[in-house]
Amino acid sequence: MSTTMKRRAALTPLLLISLCGCANLVSATRELDFAADWSSYERIDVETRNGRVTLEPGGGDRARVTAVIRVRGRTLEEARAALDELSVAAEPSEDARALRVEFRCPEHLRNRSPGADLVVHVPRACPAEVRTSNGGIQIKEMSGELRLATSNGSIVARQVDGNVAARTSNGRVTLSHVRGKTEAVSSNGAVILEDVDGESHAETSNGAIELINCRGDVDLVTSNGRIIADVAPAETGNVAARTSNGSIELTLRTRMRAALDLGCSNGRIRPELGDLPLTIENMSSTQLRGVLGGSTAEGSIRARTSNGSITLRARPAAAKPAATPE
Repeated sequence: MSTTMKRRAALTPLLLISLCGCANLVSATRELDFAADWSSYERIDVETRNGRVTLEPGGGDRARVTAVIRVRGRTLEEARAALDELSVAAEPSEDARALRVEFRCPEHLRNRSPGADLVVHVPRACPAEVRTSNGGIQIKEMSGELRLATSNGSIVARQVDGNVAARTSNGRVTLSHVRGKTEAVSSNGAVILEDVDGESHAETSNGAIELINCRGDVDLVTSNGRIIADVAPAETGNVAARTSNGSIELTLRTRMRAALDLGCSNGRIRPELGDLPLTIENMSSTQLRGVLGGSTAEGSIRARTSNGSITLRARPAAAKPAATPE
């Protein structure tokens, strides 16, 4: 990277000014587009405020950034002047191993609703950390570990080869077609995991949790919402589901050998285990303890709800027929 590029990537304004009135303030926006050499980096860090972040593969040996920055002022002239003080920088991180893309705003403009939407294209094999204070995050078709965080907005990550950790204070988290461990946390919003090949942890304080075709151990927690999980853990794996207010439906796609512990305070236990053997230790309408899949437990299945029923279904895939010798 050239000396100039190390200090700050060149910014090219594409759309100069757009205006809207809101609460007696005028909003000015500008579109920026620039590229930075990628050859010396191992990962990317992206940070903005009051804006969305989209991360996608592309750009060849260069990282390409498109940004829409915005700020408000009491007059058009004031908004234009404030807009000139905002920037998006692309610089090496302190350890020089990451390209850091960052929206920058001086302190005296923080009360003028400054923000930036960022669309970043990097090589597909690129670990990434993305943060925004108020906006959604969308990732697709990336390879490498992802760490995603927003204080207010949804997070969507699709077709990822690598571990994904996603956290929002207010919004839905959707992770799909992931080959790696997933950790999805929302303080207020649903969590949906689909086609995950790895351990999964999903947690929300207020919202439902749904897992579709997930393979690996699962740990699911919500304070207020139902849990629906269609999972295929290892035969000796672990499944845990807890909610304070909502029903739990677990569908197992493997013939697990596991200690079984299901309990609800206000609801019923509904086992639908087919031909899977169950050794019962304690059973009532609101509790079921025993060993599933044989007399020896090597994994565990635990589910708890204070207000709702628990349904456990065993739907293991049919065993493949043995190959016939030629």
